[in-house]
Amino acid sequence: MTEMEKVKQNPSLYSSPMTEGEIDSSYLLDDAWVKEPREHKGTLIWLHGIGELYQDTSKMFEMLAPKNLRVVVPRAPQIPVTALEEKEERAWFDLEGLVLSDDLDEDYRGVADSADKIFELIDAECKRIDASRILIAGFAQGGAMAIHCGLSYKKTLGGVLCSNGYVVLPEGYPDHIPPANQKVPVLAINGNSDEVVPIKFARKRFSVLKASGVPFEFREDFHLTHHASQEVMFQLQRWIEITLGIE
Repeated sequence: MTEMEKVKQNPSLYSSPMTEGEIDSSYLLDDAWVKEPREHKGTLIWLHGIGELYQDTSKMFEMLAPKNLRVVVPRAPQIPVTALEEKEERAWFDLEGLVLSDDLDEDYRGVADSADKIFELIDAECKRIDASRILIAGFAQGGAMAIHCGLSYKKTLGGVLCSNGYVVLPEGYPDHIPPANQKVPVLAINGNSDEVVPIKFARKRFSVLKASGVPFEFREDFHLTHHASQEVMFQLQRWIEITLGIE
């Protein structure tokens, strides 16, 4: 039995600041920034990184998003983060350290809780457009959640994008991916100079996707630190256009 399965059977096994109280199930939709398209031909759900201002992300998508793409940028709950001495930040799950490594414990329950809320957000988008026209993406912690949710959602999504992220809870693979999602394309872009998600850590974590048979593309940027550069965003934009066949 995987750790995630244990959590689902007995939530009290793990605790995190995020799950000490109930999170309103409509929160992610109610507090999301949305860019409406001229003609709805696809949807991108973008999950921000820890402490990231989604206003900055929204400005970026105003400039870069294809005109026929609906963009939804939800805000993570505000929680105390262990790595920041319990300072409250917008985060999808708790983190033990500021530099990621396999030595740090992962917040199984926090990941599971956020995944449930993100699934509800995807459910709502599926009422607007077919699941195959929906991409889920994110930066850093948000990218980790995009992979986690995009490959385990009940319907087959159009693709997954991850910028400066990693695979969370890798021990759950390949069982984490249902047969319907074995062919969901995944693009990850990481920086060799990333001081938060070290490139060796990212490579090791992403190796479980290759081993699982997922159509996975990994791009390394030699100069990229821990931020979503304009060049990376242009790469993501082009991948979206090609994957969904829109402009």
